[in-house]
Amino acid sequence: MSTGTGQNDAFGITKHLALKNGCNVQTATADMTLDASYGNYQRIDPGGSDRTVTLPAEATSNGMWFLIENTADAAENLTVQDDTPATVLVLARQEVAIYWCDGSSWYASPLSVQSAPNGALKADTISEYTAAAGVTIDGVLVKDGAVTGDLTGDVTGDVTGDVDATTISSDRGIDRESWWEFYEEFIGDPGATLPPQFAIDAQTANSTEDYDSADGGTYSMTHSNDNEAQAMQMTSGDSLWINLDNDPIIEFMAKINFAGATFSADQRAVIGVCSAHATAETALDNATTNAWFRIEGADLSIFVETDDGTTDTDDQDSTIDIVDNTWTHFKIDFSDLSDVKFYIDGVEQGGAAMDMSALGADTCVQPIVCIQRDAGTEQEAISIDYLRVTGSRS
Repeated sequence: MSTGTGQNDAFGITKHLALKNGCNVQTATADMTLDASYGNYQRIDPGGSDRTVTLPAEATSNGMWFLIENTADAAENLTVQDDTPATVLVLARQEVAIYWCDGSSWYASPLSVQSAPNGALKADTISEYTAAAGVTIDGVLVKDGAVTGDLTGDVTGDVTGDVDATTISSDRGIDRESWWEFYEEFIGDPGATLPPQFAIDAQTANSTEDYDSADGGTYSMTHSNDNEAQAMQMTSGDSLWINLDNDPIIEFMAKINFAGATFSADQRAVIGVCSAHATAETALDNATTNAWFRIEGADLSIFVETDDGTTDTDDQDSTIDIVDNTWTHFKIDFSDLSDVKFYIDGVEQGGAAMDMSALGADTCVQPIVCIQRDAGTEQEAISIDYLRVTGSRS
């Protein structure tokens, strides 16, 4: 199938390798049948419809090969088959493969997904690339509009679709001129002082609030077994620095270690943001503005709550349960105040939309992680691995 091998006798220079009958570039108007007269390289645009390409009979094709490329500009397939006919390999849009024969069967060796002339992946082909099994690029699986895996390096352009929040640090932080980011990993030795952005309040001196360096960098608040009311909270000390008009996204990695299977009836915890909340034991509903996840009583349900001063939505079941002593990713997205999004391990809460559109201009809040026990001796702990906040600079 090739010609031109050998040497120039005068100079001893090896000649270039040439493909038999050159390269065929065409837009198909019907199905095709190849034979030995066709060039090795077939660059075919299906021409607006799925097409079938039939390979020559095996008995007369020993050693024969074709490199076939589908150059479609839409979701059009090339089904490459032998003459029985049986499919050898289907080429989707912008895919390429080598087809070769040993005299009894045709085989296919797929090559890489093709790119635009400048080497960039064609953005308008993503939906076709990501159907079915998806495509993995540098360890990142792109499938049916969803992206999972760890992303590293610079990302430019618009990204749409679902993003696995447990593996991608944030939806933002890419364009530092447009977005700001605050991040705290809570790494410290036991007894160390928290950064100035955080304040701890405890109802009694018997509870414990401290770093846990043995757990890879976390901060925990733990009830003692003293028979009394105990409440603890981590806030910014009522310094309200997150402007809800700036489309913030709040993310916590946290867990609750229950003394039993659940809290008891007089216990509760919240993770999210709020306006002023003076002390840990202050009734949670006293906060003028809040948006948080709430776990309460003998129930593993994670509830979501918002209050914008006009619409107070309490105890809405997210339809997702908390798992005892298991790190959980909590995320609140304020990009649309008429539909504030709550996510748990990347899954959006299953209740009704959470409306905070009645907020006044430039309403500011602070992070809050609070655990309360009205009485008893249960020794629960709530731990925070990290907090991340991103927001618009405008």
